[in-house]
This record gives sequence, structure tokens and C-alpha cells, in this order.
Amino acid sequence: MPSLFFTGHQSIAEADVLLSATLDGKPLGVRVSTEAFTDFGLAAAMDKAVEKAKAGKFEDNGGIRVTTSDFV
Repeated sequence: MPSLFFTGHQSIAEADVLLSATLDGKPLGVRVSTEAFTDFGLAAAMDKAVEKAKAGKFEDNGGIRVTTSDFV
């Protein structure tokens, strides 16, 4: 089972909140849409990112993206 750890670094780029994380000790970028961040909050977005990592749902670039559709 993958172990996703958030390092606490955040920034905003374009329409996303960027979070730095590690997955099994390797750097991993997590992008959270501003809508998901605003509607559900940071903690829920981080939980959703963990769920996606455990399910192996990665973007083509190897990162994880959380949007409002992930909460439906």
C-alpha cells in the first residue's frame, strides 16, 4: 500500500493549489483545483489525494490531481 506524506509546502499556480508530497519516499506533486479547495477544504482534498494514491489513480505526469468531480 502506498504511503503518501504531505511535506507542508503549498503554492498557487494558475487555477490550482499545489501541494508537495512524497509517495513511498519519492517526491510527488499534488494539484488541487481552486474549486475543490474552496468547496471542500484542504483536509478533504488531502484525504482525496491519499485515496487516489492508494487506488493508483495518477495523472500522465505521475502526479495526482484533485477536482470537485472527485467528491461526487
